[in-house]
Amino acid sequence: MSWTVFRGDLSSPSRKWINVPFAGVIPALLAKHCDAVLSGLNITPTRLQMVDMIPYRFAGSTVLLKAGNPKLPGVEALTGKKVAVVTGTAAALVLSQANDALLKEGKSPITLVTFSDNATALQQLQFGQVDAFGVAYETATYYDQLDPGQFEFGVPIFHKMRDGIAVRKDDTGLRLALASALSAVMKNNSYNAIYQKWHIGFDVLN
Repeated sequence: MSWTVFRGDLSSPSRKWINVPFAGVIPALLAKHCDAVLSGLNITPTRLQMVDMIPYRFAGSTVLLKAGNPKLPGVEALTGKKVAVVTGTAAALVLSQANDALLKEGKSPITLVTFSDNATALQQLQFGQVDAFGVAYETATYYDQLDPGQFEFGVPIFHKMRDGIAVRKDDTGLRLALASALSAVMKNNSYNAIYQKWHIGFDVLN
């Protein structure tokens, strides 16, 4: 799986979606290879220095385990385990920070095995090459619905943050158009309906 960026005028029939590796979405936007990024980007001070971001949902991270494994109280319980993550994601950041705490406590760190996409990381969990997969809660929910009974949520949701649609700072027209469109679907209840349909009501902005 790759991540989605938007190319073309919002109302133009020539608009298209482009999939690129997650680590490359903001560079692609700044290089004008696309016009917006809709890719589960957490809104952070560092990103806001580079781009404007329109909040559209909350997002969280979790850890997937193969079905049948005991649930864990938190990410620290992954001490000494091998965990797949995707480069640049919130899960990778939080697990790396958890390692700092584990090392201070004299415990074995989590071995992070990085991949460029979710599908490959999930495959490693399926094949038993890693013990767990640190991933966005929404992506984990999708995989759980796609293949019920194969995986389970290993820890409570962590790292709840707002996600935003990214646009270049000089593209005021597109930013206003996207914000207006988002406001419209939130007011007519289409927004809530989409999140309830996909069982991710946790994400709804309020």
